[in-house]
Amino acid sequence: QEPDEFARAVIRLLVDSDLRQRIGRAGRQYVEEHHDWNAIVGQLEAIYGEAMPHNLPEVRGEVDG
Repeated sequence: QEPDEFARAVIRLLVDSDLRQRIGRAGRQYVEEHHDWNAIVGQLEAIYGEAMPHNLPEVRGEVDG
């Protein structure tokens, strides 16, 4: 039954241009909100901030190598 459901959904998208456009806009909005580089960096900073011990001394200076 799943192939029949899939076929019906594809046909509906082929016929209904308004639905296609709404789904396309929603998909683009999702990607921009969840996969934007600035959003990803913010998420990584939050994760690293939670994972790092807060009592480490600050290290400054040059690195040899």
